[in-house]
Amino acid sequence: MPSEDPLGMQPYSDQLKDLASHKLCEGDWTRCIGRLLTEEDAPRWVLLLAGSQVLLLDRHTFAQGRFLSFDLDDAFGRKEKDTFNHVAAFLSHSTLCPGGESDEVLLDKLEEQSHKFAHSVTESLQFAVREAIELLVNEWARDRTERERRPLLKLSRDELMSGGRLIPVDLPAIDDNTFEITAEHLRREALTFVYRLLFCFYAEARGGELEILPVDDNIYRLGYSLESLRDLELVPLTDSTGAGTYFHEHLKRLFAVIHSGFNPHEASSNEPQRSLPWEADTVRAFSVRPLTATLFSPDTTPLLNRAKLPNRCLQRVIRCLSLSTDKQSRTIGRVNYAELGINQLGAVYEGLLSYKGMFADQDLIHVKPADKDLKDKKTPSWFVPKDRIDDFKKDEVERLPDGKPRIYTKGTFILHLNGIDREQSASYYTPEVLTECLVQEALRELLKDYGPDDADKILQLKICEPAMGSGAFLNEAADQLAERYLELKQKQLQQQFPDGQFVYPDQYSVSPNGADGSRTADEGVAAAWGNALVSTSIEPGRYTDELRRVKHYITTRNVYGVDLNATAVELGALSLWLGCIHRLLVHKSETGGRDIYQSGATPWFGLRLRCGNSLIGARRAVWTIDQLKRGEHAWTAKKAKEFAEAQAKKKSQAPPAPTGAESRSEGSSSISKAASLFNKDRPREITPGVPRLLRPGEERREDEIYHFLVFDPDMVPTHSDKLMKSFWPERCAFAKKWVIQQANPKWTKEQIASAKKICDLIDTRWDVYGKQRDAALQRTACTATVWPVPGHCPEAVNAGPSLAEQEKEKAELESKSGSFQRLKLVMDAWCAL
Repeated sequence: MPSEDPLGMQPYSDQLKDLASHKLCEGDWTRCIGRLLTEEDAPRWVLLLAGSQVLLLDRHTFAQGRFLSFDLDDAFGRKEKDTFNHVAAFLSHSTLCPGGESDEVLLDKLEEQSHKFAHSVTESLQFAVREAIELLVNEWARDRTERERRPLLKLSRDELMSGGRLIPVDLPAIDDNTFEITAEHLRREALTFVYRLLFCFYAEARGGELEILPVDDNIYRLGYSLESLRDLELVPLTDSTGAGTYFHEHLKRLFAVIHSGFNPHEASSNEPQRSLPWEADTVRAFSVRPLTATLFSPDTTPLLNRAKLPNRCLQRVIRCLSLSTDKQSRTIGRVNYAELGINQLGAVYEGLLSYKGMFADQDLIHVKPADKDLKDKKTPSWFVPKDRIDDFKKDEVERLPDGKPRIYTKGTFILHLNGIDREQSASYYTPEVLTECLVQEALRELLKDYGPDDADKILQLKICEPAMGSGAFLNEAADQLAERYLELKQKQLQQQFPDGQFVYPDQYSVSPNGADGSRTADEGVAAAWGNALVSTSIEPGRYTDELRRVKHYITTRNVYGVDLNATAVELGALSLWLGCIHRLLVHKSETGGRDIYQSGATPWFGLRLRCGNSLIGARRAVWTIDQLKRGEHAWTAKKAKEFAEAQAKKKSQAPPAPTGAESRSEGSSSISKAASLFNKDRPREITPGVPRLLRPGEERREDEIYHFLVFDPDMVPTHSDKLMKSFWPERCAFAKKWVIQQANPKWTKEQIASAKKICDLIDTRWDVYGKQRDAALQRTACTATVWPVPGHCPEAVNAGPSLAEQEKEKAELESKSGSFQRLKLVMDAWCAL
């Protein structure tokens, strides 16, 4: 068996009598097979025999670095018949070349089953996360009332002081010094805590691939990692060890290391780690780059940080998230987080968005239909008083493993979902297969004319999701665009450099920041680090990192999203982050040693993903002055339709206009049409009774008034509601009077003149905010590059802004005295009515 990777070896020259005539066999086996599989009549499978090692390479997955490897030495060493049966099943003629066209390929079938398995694991994880949240909040409540002896749902201002500053919390104020702790806030904190654990499980399971956490370092693995706690998940605890806080202290230290990063050689003198042995450079120590994301910020879990969560609680939490029960065999096994994709983790999180937290105000039981399972989120369920237990059948009441009914005692925290909550929050997860199909069909039409020379244009496409949820569509769109970019870019470079390689940056350099997508040379780059020889095709082992690297660029430069649920926005940011984590190859070993990687910059979406309503509310729409003079803003749909019909009839009876101008217009070039798209003088389409929505980049005209300065008769609909009028007749009469006097009247010249002045001020504020926002986006942008930029050049490894700098930039941009808040105040006032 060869001691090195067979794909990295050169073909044996004696096997080829005329090497010059075999162009496919130039370079190592990776390049050779890569070229073979890109041929028009390429085979589906390639079987590479390298001594005792057999590699099965699939045309569909080889470019992504995925293939099957069989070690025959290990197979013979086991001396197990089943092992050879498995090898034969994968490599047999009937498996790779089935007889009929309708016969299903074994490997395709196994891949499909893996998706089904991931779905079943996702459902079990959703239930486990719900249980973990309830455990955390209930233990926090016990610690607060029993150890701290403080009111359960009241928080003093002093408790929020940390390091001389007040930690910002979204809690209702009871008075100047007291806040009310809500069950919903506790749910969010516990959910954040649990998702930190899920992130650590995922990052450590894929540590060698993502290079986020140094799982290969013994110091980290044994002393800091979550995996070291996972080893204790089934260890029996005594009363003394169960009441201890080792698990919590361990996790707090781990979260701090991930959030702030750790580099022993850069630690300041006032930090405790400076006193450790590695200060003298005599001990090898791990390092962790800080993650510029709010997930691990202590400010997101101030209440849980104050508590002392015992080992018995956190051991159960880790056990819930670590172990899963097979539905068929009922066996318990560990969840393999390395096999779970971003969509599965997103589904776990999104499935919890519609759950509400509450504290039981009396002893309760949980009831459901007798033939339903509570682990199924589609099962309707209710919490009812304990004294009604005799009203239900045995199978309708939730029970403990010993068969006794489960009693939720007074003061217990409960996560509950009902159909109304689910509909109101619109928390419905789109299956991965449907997401992939919809995005694929949308991009097929958009990119159908893109050729190799258009690869860079893909990096300029903007993506916006008005109801982003967990970011499933954003993730899928970025993923497919990244794949298409790499496909076209490799073809472009192979056409440009037939020799299969080029010198960067002397022969080619990348600067994708140009507004037109052009590429320009950076003369300072070569002087900074010298030239690099770059291949025109990506090594299969590097494909995943390069795909994620391009996706990282797309998500940090071109992705925007909105959602009604603030937690969903956080989820979307996290899903995008996990989806584009990648490694940069900063040093490639030429002697067979280990390559050195550095994790890419952590993306920040604070100015790109927002919480809000993208469908209802104030927008850049305008009424014309003539419409306001006619009172169209108060028209009913019927009246607007009648007016439109009358206008159409009048237009049809009018004599035809001269055709000369029309002919010239028809003969104008497409460039001229595009240039006049947002021209103020171009004709505009005005629908009676409806404000006109301005296109992106289009300016408001002089005879137009922003719609959010105009009252709408539907603002106070209660005046015509029979039920409301029966209870509050005086208030409804006052509302009707307001509509008649303020909303319905046609606008006067004085009102129009005042509104035009206000619109001019709004235009100024909008222009100022647009420029400020563009500048803020530039200053907060993390370092992002795309292939073929080498991973070790300065433009790829430059340290970007810190999370504190990014959050400060956002706060300054949206300060109370800024243009953003002035515009928001006007629009919020209109929406409030």
